[in-house]
Amino acid sequence: MTPSDTRRQTRLSGATLVELVVVILVIGVLAAFVVPRVNISGFRQQGFYQQAQSAVRFAQKLAISSGCVTRAQISSAGCTVTWNVCAPASGTNVPNPATGSNDFCNNSDGTVPVAADISFDAIGRPVNSATPTTFLATQNVTINGRTLRVEAQTGYAHEP
Repeated sequence: MTPSDTRRQTRLSGATLVELVVVILVIGVLAAFVVPRVNISGFRQQGFYQQAQSAVRFAQKLAISSGCVTRAQISSAGCTVTWNVCAPASGTNVPNPATGSNDFCNNSDGTVPVAADISFDAIGRPVNSATPTTFLATQNVTINGRTLRVEAQTGYAHEP
């Protein structure tokens, strides 16, 4: 026997078509039972909290970088950042730099019992929206059962 004859007699081992079809069928049956049990709403609620926190932090950074008073508003309808005191753009929404949308919390579900309204002055301190020279105490906002705290002097937004 020559070496080329030996190679012809060797059989490559692998899965047959029938075995592959059976495995795909089993995976399909398992997926049919598992997918309806996945709770997407928990992920969407957590996403709302994280996006709201990002909106507040963005409003603070925007106030510091622009020297204008900015305002972050959070409600179950969504999260917006607006120029509060900054001529000529006062009252205009700031689009989300990642998506271009005015809603910083789109594609997520949120429950905010009381709407949060937080403004930041030119050095990032939280101030009253109506009178931007009045500084606010530490604010706690409950979003989907989690607390978002905005510190009084620094404006730092975090989970306590």
